[in-house]
Parts: sequence; structure tokens; C-alpha cells
Amino acid sequence: IKPSIDWFVDQCRGVYSSQDITALERTILSTLEWHVNPPTMLCFISTFLRFLPNAWGSEPVDNRIAHAIYEFAKYLTELSVLESYFALQFKSSEIAYAAILCALDEKQHTFPFPYESRIAFQKKVAAATSLTPKTKAVRFATFALKKILPSQLRQQDYEDINIPVPTGGLSRRSSSAGSEGGTTSPVCVCEPLSTVRDQKRTRLTYE
Repeated sequence: IKPSIDWFVDQCRGVYSSQDITALERTILSTLEWHVNPPTMLCFISTFLRFLPNAWGSEPVDNRIAHAIYEFAKYLTELSVLESYFALQFKSSEIAYAAILCALDEKQHTFPFPYESRIAFQKKVAAATSLTPKTKAVRFATFALKKILPSQLRQQDYEDINIPVPTGGLSRRSSSAGSEGGTTSPVCVCEPLSTVRDQKRTRLTYE
């Protein structure tokens, strides 16, 4: 929960007004030259999802839909942290938008999205950020996210994307817990439970 300026005014018992607090915030930011922490991927996901239409046709949008998209997109961004390549090649906004696009595809069978509503959502995001599903970085980030979780996300043809990738691309390598030479890592969050029970450890590597 983000406290409002009125809440701070109330806490200082009216000694400072909302204008005083806002002016001091501007002074602090100007002094720091706006060198503050940038928005995270989750911040972008929350912001982008505000562009979802309030109604699809004559039916109002169920809050469960936005929640399901948010949770799955959040999960994908958490998986992307396992690969340094994402941080080196993409902006947080690009990964967040790609994660939402993946979530929309994955949840299509559960919550069908009308084509017109999906296009309207994409146009609103494009108007606010200039990001579109056809933006090179977004397209490749979408492809890379699907490579991380191929069992749940359908693969598409992205061969025409001219963005440098490591030779062999993203791949999954499994080895037993007793392997040597640094080939094992803690249980990957994207590994099925059956594999965990088999005491297998997995990591994503570049070959």
C-alpha cells in the first residue's frame, strides 16, 4: 500500500502542508539529479495491466483475468533473473511486456481474450511506451522467455529476429546431484516436481 501525501500531512499534525511535502520531494530529486532506483519489472507489469479493457464486448472483465495474467507474468520475470542475458540485453519494460504477452498466450485456453480487446490493449501500451509485440527487443524477449519454460509456453518462429544470441541459444542441462565440476545448481524453480523427487538438479546454460 502506497501512503498518500494527505497521510503524511495527517501524520505531521498539519505542521507541513501537501505543497510543502511536494516541494521538498522535488528539491531532493533535483539534488540527486533523479539518480534513484529505476522501476522494476513488476512495476511495469502492474502499469501495463492498467491498459486492459474494462469490458470485452458486452461482458465486464473479470478481476481474476488480470490477476491470473499478473501472477504468470510475475513468475516469468522471476525466472528471467536466473539468466544474466536478460539483464544485459533487455530493459525491464521490455521483459515485463514480453512476460505479459506470454501470459496472454498461455491463459488463452482458460480465459479467452477477444481479438479486438487484445489489439486495443496493445495499442494503448504502444501509445504510452512505443512498445509493440513487433518491437525487436520485445519479440526476442518473448522468445527467450518461452525457451525458459517450453513445457507451458508454445514455441513460435522467431528466426527472422536479428538480435545477437549466444551460440546454441538457451538450453536446459540436467545432471545428478552428485556430479562434479560445477555442473549442478540448486533445484530450479521451473523444474517439474517429478524431477525434483528424482533428486535431479537443473540449470539453464548457454552451449
